[in-house]
Amino acid sequence: MNRRYSKLLDSTKTMPAMDWRDAQRWLIDQPDVRTWIFDLLRGRKTIVFDPATRSWKGRDA
Repeated sequence: MNRRYSKLLDSTKTMPAMDWRDAQRWLIDQPDVRTWIFDLLRGRKTIVFDPATRSWKGRDA
């Protein structure tokens, strides 16, 4: 794993104990985690930018 991504995920080290559903909500509320997910999907070309509409979309959409 790239060190850049490791730093983005550092916020998860302080996640309090919670059930599965609350843990998902807590993780998605972390800006660094959202950035990591977005960068991962963009890097794998799962999501792509459409310059014509100036928006992001799923590769097969």
